[in-house]
This record gives sequence, C-alpha cells and structure tokens, in this order.
Amino acid sequence: MDYHDDIDLPEFRELPTYKRMCICILKNDHCCKYMGFSPNKINRELRFNALQEYAAYTADGNT
Repeated sequence: MDYHDDIDLPEFRELPTYKRMCICILKNDHCCKYMGFSPNKINRELRFNALQEYAAYTADGNT
C-alpha cells in the first residue's frame, strides 16, 4: 500500500493529506494555516470590526 504522504513534491504545502490534517489537529490550528488556508481580507476586517464593536460595548459598562 502506498502512502501519498511520502510523495516528494515541490508544492507539498498545496497537497492536502491526512498527515497534514493530523498535524493541524495536534497543533490546534483551527484555521489550517499550516495547510495554507487562512482568512481572507474581508473576513479579517469583519472580525476586527466585530471585536472593536464589542470592546466599545463593554467599555460603556453595558455587559
């Protein structure tokens, strides 16, 4: 049985495998940055804006 995890490819980061998924799980990498996935600019801005709104909301004492 051949394991596809042992393939020598220059684009290894672009090849999703079970081994790489296990590494993400072990590292608690919920965004899968190890696999090359990350939130795009729009998602980062939405998260930042939500955190700013929440920080302003809790700064007023309205918890």
